Amino acid sequence: MAEVEEGAGQQGESPEPPVRSSVQPQEKRCAPERISREVGNEEPGRFHVLHCDGFLAVGGIWGTDGVITAHYESGSWQIIPKDGKTRTGFPCFTEETAKANNIPEFLYDKVTIGGKPTESGW
Repeated sequence: MAEVEEGAGQQGESPEPPVRSSVQPQEKRCAPERISREVGNEEPGRFHVLHCDGFLAVGGIWGTDGVITAHYESGSWQIIPKDGKTRTGFPCFTEETAKANNIPEFLYDKVTIGGKPTESGW
């Protein structure tokens, strides 16, 4: 328990209680082990975070094409499903989905943005 400074709480004043927040510090929320576990990655020791701001995370396993994009919702990380395909058939996000999920443009090369073959005529 913290000591009260001499003279504090006099004249009818009471010490203010400590402020508690339900928001976790970004470093805890962005821990690779936590994100890996919550998105169902089977190789948690190999999972690396490329970007995490506490609300959006991009990560994966080095040396693979397995990059996940997740958002923090209701106390845990949830994968944002890819809804498009590149010209070569690789899963990707459409630009509309990327924007709707607030994926910043500087991450587009990490998360792969493309279009659906049916929309683009590929």
